[in-house]
Amino acid sequence: MLGVDLAEKGNFSTQFNEAMMVLNERINRKFPDNYQAGFNPNRDYSRDYGDDRAAAIDTASAAVASALRKGAGVRQAAEAGATSIGI
Repeated sequence: MLGVDLAEKGNFSTQFNEAMMVLNERINRKFPDNYQAGFNPNRDYSRDYGDDRAAAIDTASAAVASALRKGAGVRQAAEAGATSIGI
């Protein structure tokens, strides 16, 4: 691993899931799924919100995992994920 023994820092999967839950509300606001976007009267129907959302989640989750591996806490990792997708 890169510089941190995850056994000493706690359970990686638990920390990753917690960080993504912290980040999830912000992702939902910025990148709604197609169902949620359908309730927005200002929705751009030509835009595929699903692809944007999937790309944002992929990028953010990679940033969260990287931050945790480097020793960040849950909130720090969530902020790293948010920064990676500009929210």
